[in-house]
Amino acid sequence: MDLKKLKELLNKHQSGQATEAERQLIETWYASFSDNQEQGAFENSEQKTRARERIWSGIEMSPQPIPQRGFTQRYLVHFISAAAVLLVLGMSIAIKQRMFSSNSSSIAQQASVPDFRSSTGRKERKMLVLPDGTQIWLNANSTMEVLANYGDSVRRVHLSGEAFFDVAHQPSKPFIVELDDLSVRVLGTAFNINSYARLQTIHVSVDRGAVQVEKNGVPLEKLSLGQSLVFAKDQGTYALQETANQGTWRDGKVVLAQASFEEMAQVIQNMHGVTVKKPANSKQTYSYDLTLYADRPLSENMEKICSIHRLKYRRVGDELMLY
Repeated sequence: MDLKKLKELLNKHQSGQATEAERQLIETWYASFSDNQEQGAFENSEQKTRARERIWSGIEMSPQPIPQRGFTQRYLVHFISAAAVLLVLGMSIAIKQRMFSSNSSSIAQQASVPDFRSSTGRKERKMLVLPDGTQIWLNANSTMEVLANYGDSVRRVHLSGEAFFDVAHQPSKPFIVELDDLSVRVLGTAFNINSYARLQTIHVSVDRGAVQVEKNGVPLEKLSLGQSLVFAKDQGTYALQETANQGTWRDGKVVLAQASFEEMAQVIQNMHGVTVKKPANSKQTYSYDLTLYADRPLSENMEKICSIHRLKYRRVGDELMLY
């Protein structure tokens, strides 16, 4: 199959316009590769390294601002399609990548070494598409690492911050998200994880399918559609909740339910790039039940926040001081 024809078929496949025959043609083309065909594909380690860099260079989408209300799935598909073209053009290289770590003794040493890392700053988010088709939305102030040997027998990533995952179904290769205190194991599902280092809790919520939350390799709970697990870092305990989709931040909407002051402040920092400070010398416990929108002015969101506990605020540089 020539390159031009392949690109045309891939674009049609991503947009849902491919016929059954065209979809079958793509699947047949992909299945035509085998490990045996790729033996001796690289002459030296430098070529292998360049090939790996080409694969991962297609993963990261351009940084995007925090999405506004009305941000649609159609807009996301535009980025997914662009990424898919880049990735499949290097698909034969991706298959060759299986040869990179043939030495079993080196695999264990490299298992926790990042093969790819992507980070976001304030008021920024990114969408990533991994070579297996897994889609990841990375929220502001977050870092995602794809660990070495991804896809050999397990697909392992590390998250600091918040991300929404739509994992490609591969029963023989579990997908594991490692956090500082927990890990989340799935086969193919969609779920959200909020695990910012500055917060005292970790939230795992399921949008589709099921996940298993583990601590030090020991299963804690299996979560299904509409369920969430809230883990308290300092106490090492957790609670289950029935919640709505926690991934609505992708559309610029965050629903806070009995949220702590720190959780509220993290949302404001993600949306507006400023830091909210508690009233000086205050020992009060603050709780927040409200909905915040990224496309609303900072002043409007802060008025809603302050009204809950009858407070005011003043701005000093990038800090908002409540009083």
